[in-house]
Parts: sequence; structure tokens; C-alpha cells
Amino acid sequence: MTHLGSEPITEQQSVLTPRQAARYLGISQALLRCWRWRNEGPPFFRAGSKLVRYRRDDLDFWIQSRLSEPCASALQVDGERIATVDDRKLAAPVREARSLITTAART
Repeated sequence: MTHLGSEPITEQQSVLTPRQAARYLGISQALLRCWRWRNEGPPFFRAGSKLVRYRRDDLDFWIQSRLSEPCASALQVDGERIATVDDRKLAAPVREARSLITTAART
């Protein structure tokens, strides 16, 4: 059994309150509420008109979908690694910078 604040979560418990979900994700309830209002964050459902609930499987899937895969690209000057880039968005600028560094090193 896992304790999240004053509300314990058992292994069999598949539906969590917003408080439990926030603790499970390691964020504040306010941030979770903001995400709901903006239609962002993990999926939730309403049990009745006001009771918000989260399925643990949905939270786990949401966490997995947010994990990034390292790009494994590195900047090197004269064979020495000077920086590693783990973000795919930075891969093109890194290639361009690598090209500029290589060109500058040759001159």
C-alpha cells in the first residue's frame, strides 16, 4: 500500500481523486486543476456533475507518453566532446553548429 498524504492508495485501486493523482504525478493539485481547465494534462472523467477522477492506467500511460528519447547527438571539437544534446528539436541546430565549428577549426 502506498500513502499519498492522508489518502492511502492500494495496489488494487485504479481510480484516484485529484489529490491522489497530483501526488502520484508529483505535482500540485492547482497545476492539475489548471491542466483540466485548459484541456491539457492526463485524461480525467467526472463521476457525477462535480467529482473529478483519474484512472491510474491513464496516468501511467500519460507519463510514458511524456518521456523523451535521447537524441544521442554530441558536439565535438578536435575529437573532444563539449556538449550532448538530448532534445530532438535541437538536433538540426546542433548539426549546423557542428558544421560551423568544423569549418572554423579547419581554417
